Amino acid sequence: MPSDERTQRVLEALADRAAPFRQALSAVRDEIEEYLAAHRPNAFTAPDSPTTLGPFASGRIDARRFDAILSARRVLAAADVARLEECLTVITDTLARGDALSVCEVPRGGDTRRAIEEELDKAGRAFAAARVFVAVKTGSYRAEQHGTLVRGLQFAEWTRTERELVPPLVVEVEGADLRAETVVDLLDRAARIVFVVNGQASPAPLVRLISPNTFVIQTTDVRALATIGEFSGPAVVAIIPKGCAEFVH
Repeated sequence: MPSDERTQRVLEALADRAAPFRQALSAVRDEIEEYLAAHRPNAFTAPDSPTTLGPFASGRIDARRFDAILSARRVLAAADVARLEECLTVITDTLARGDALSVCEVPRGGDTRRAIEEELDKAGRAFAAARVFVAVKTGSYRAEQHGTLVRGLQFAEWTRTERELVPPLVVEVEGADLRAETVVDLLDRAARIVFVVNGQASPAPLVRLISPNTFVIQTTDVRALATIGEFSGPAVVAIIPKGCAEFVH
């Protein structure tokens, strides 16, 4: 559970923005499960082939291979089964994190940028697993290209589609440790980064992030998140202590 009551309120306000990521991963998880069930070596049975081929085929034709040829289904090698099972585990574990995937707690004196990157890497690992699945399914898997993918993808390596699906991130941080300018290159596509600030901060910690096509809010009221609405570009918000400047850009 989030350690700050404001964080829970932010998560509730951004629930619709988190849904596409989870829906996409759920769809990939289901597809991997179905693909494994249909393409494992023991998935091929031939209950009707002996009847179809007749008694003459008995002992002469391998009914299992005959069915595999007719159905044009691919029998996965053991190594591919292991890869897909690993991909399935990564995606299932990511989904199991729930709201925790969207919450980043920066310890006092911690590195805000590093903490955010570590959280994004968890989503990146799920995207990497999906890529490996597609490569295995299409027969384009190459160890030198895809072999290290399940270890993850840094944000800079994400595709445009993956960036559109990025889950919102709520960052709990001490005011003294807030370095908002370090996330400039993460504000892309549908990114939503909300800083929940504890303790005293500079008067306008987000002012350096003001730029065209970026929604920037600095406020004491979580309800201000509603103003983002259906804004299609990136947005960054700071829920700040009273006494700091409040603005909407």
